[in-house]
Amino acid sequence: MRIISGSLKGRQLQLPKGSEARPTSDRAREALFNILQPRILGAQVLDLFAGSGALGVEALSRGAARCLFVELDKANARALRESLARFDIQKERGMVINGDFRRVAPQLAREGERFDLILLDPPYEAGYYSEAMTVSCRLLAPQGCIVVEHQRGYKLPEAPDNLTMTDQRQYGKNTMSFYHVKENME
Repeated sequence: MRIISGSLKGRQLQLPKGSEARPTSDRAREALFNILQPRILGAQVLDLFAGSGALGVEALSRGAARCLFVELDKANARALRESLARFDIQKERGMVINGDFRRVAPQLAREGERFDLILLDPPYEAGYYSEAMTVSCRLLAPQGCIVVEHQRGYKLPEAPDNLTMTDQRQYGKNTMSFYHVKENME
């Protein structure tokens, strides 16, 4: 899969053989980042279920200041690190943490990390949506946005009390749901 736009346009991301990662399609990524473009320049980004890293690397390519990638699968995390090195993305701008989001996200919150954009694309069948949204809202900067990718027709669990869904877009078999902090919407 290739980077759609920005400084890394056309560069290829690799996944290890046998990977179960389900990368976001080029069409959906392009549409998503066209919507997010005003938020990207200088943003702190968290790609919580990174897989290939396509979403986070696209954000870096389009001007995000930093992206932290969290990926449970060791082979996927290793391949993503190799891609970042091949693209000459320094650790200060793109860092991969190989670990479970249920351990990593609370640690990031304790360290005071806050992100302008959080990208959630968990394995559809795993049922992580509610837990991932709960831990993500603790990491969201005041004017930040959480984007959740899920199967079309899937009803996401109720958002944590401080979040509200502000938009939802369909791309083929997938849906992108956008969340913001409630008090910042008034």
